[in-house]
Amino acid sequence: MMSYVLVDKNGGQAIAQKAEIANTFFSRMIGLMFRPDMDADEALLFYDAPSIHTCFMKFPIDIVFLNKDMQVIRICSSVGPWKAVFCSGAHLTIELKGGCAAAARLSLGDFVALVPKESYRKS
Repeated sequence: MMSYVLVDKNGGQAIAQKAEIANTFFSRMIGLMFRPDMDADEALLFYDAPSIHTCFMKFPIDIVFLNKDMQVIRICSSVGPWKAVFCSGAHLTIELKGGCAAAARLSLGDFVALVPKESYRKS
């Protein structure tokens, strides 16, 4: 699986240094289920997934929904296990460790970029 850096285009800071796209049937189905935790610099991304569930998860996550322009249209903070959230118009959905969206100062209206890890240069 190719690794990316998730960057807030408004401030240029990295939101997650280890962002991966769940792009196979199995990776989309499993997502973060059954993992004991995730690192603060990790993100899991889903294209065309306007709804996310946290069944069988063991820790809270932040869920960030982006439109086709890669603009933040909804942030659900610290969603606990056994919940489901939906966002009409979501093109890309990002799962972060709970609290990381706020720590990165992500806000509605921010634009996000996915940069291949090998071409990312800190500014």
